[in-house]
Amino acid sequence: MATARECQETAAIYHKHEWENTMNIATIALILSVIVLPGCFTMHVDSMTRFSITGEVFDKVSGKPLEKVNVAFIDTGLDSVRSKAGVPKTIGESDAQGKIDLKFDYWWGVEKGLFKKKPTLTFDIEVSKENYKSERVHFRSSELAREDNIARVPLKMIYLAPVPVAKHNL
Repeated sequence: MATARECQETAAIYHKHEWENTMNIATIALILSVIVLPGCFTMHVDSMTRFSITGEVFDKVSGKPLEKVNVAFIDTGLDSVRSKAGVPKTIGESDAQGKIDLKFDYWWGVEKGLFKKKPTLTFDIEVSKENYKSERVHFRSSELAREDNIARVPLKMIYLAPVPVAKHNL
């Protein structure tokens, strides 16, 4: 039969191992929570912004209005995937008097979470025409005036510089 001292030593050893096991489980739980939980608090959020883009475009040399000037939208900080690509999306063109008056709905999405960077909410509008140097104007969506839930994009007056056309000798 075990003595009281042997029982106490056995109990102490048991409690020491129980404490070590508890600490190991707590450590593992903490590590898993740091690794796994942030992923649990990440979600994808889709949004749609309606833009109204207005302005005028002119030849920089003659001052005359330019028609059929291509107007493109370039996401630089709205959508978490497309903003990295920076691909222009044509949304319309200027009219015969060089006026730009376009409406454009842009669907975009972001990943939101504890450790996710907030989107910059920026975009560019690029105007271009063959034989002219393109111009880009940068905007921050949060700084645009809004009316009837439409973001107003004021391009104002843009002057495109003609590009000299190379002459080929025949």
